[in-house]
Amino acid sequence: MGFGSVSGNLTTTSATPESVDLFSILPSKSIFITAYIEAVNVSGGIYAGFVRNVSYKNVAGTLSYFDQIQDVYTMRGDDWYVDFTTVGTKVQLRVWGKTSQTINWRFAVSCIPTL
Repeated sequence: MGFGSVSGNLTTTSATPESVDLFSILPSKSIFITAYIEAVNVSGGIYAGFVRNVSYKNVAGTLSYFDQIQDVYTMRGDDWYVDFTTVGTKVQLRVWGKTSQTINWRFAVSCIPTL
């Protein structure tokens, strides 16, 4: 497994979390992830920025993180949130905003294998 990156956009219109698949982790492997995320409320011009780090490992097909998600930087807009979650052996970026707000999210995420 080498270096990897994922970037993209998504839009939320409620407080329901939306997730994006990032990386799959092979058995007995681990990765370190850094995510840069920005969010803009299209009607109110409210802005938010986030930087998150996390390390996950795959032990017998189950993902777990080494430590808690690190909040490197947050400039919050209006009770919007960003974190990571897992489904099977995939790590996902998860974002959510507020009800009745249309928020455009843009993200750039990179990973490196850990030793």
